[in-house]
Amino acid sequence: MKIKVKKYYVQKDDNKAKVWYSLGCLKSFPGRECITLYAKTYDDNLSKIFNNAENESDMMIDYFEKDKVRIFKDTMPELFAQCLQYAQ
Repeated sequence: MKIKVKKYYVQKDDNKAKVWYSLGCLKSFPGRECITLYAKTYDDNLSKIFNNAENESDMMIDYFEKDKVRIFKDTMPELFAQCLQYAQ
């Protein structure tokens, strides 16, 4: 099923994740336009929608962070275009 992109969330099937968007180039990927979707909550809904969701939490040292997903213009142009309107 296709991912539905809205201003305050993304959704795929029954999984819905509240997000906020950030547009910019990353130092680790120079020259590539990127939108990063940051989860607003600590649940794992964003990782249920995107296989490439990142979360570097470390429970051993009580460091918790929310999921994030990077959308690159050159690899996912359709999804990038949908997210761009909310990232600006």
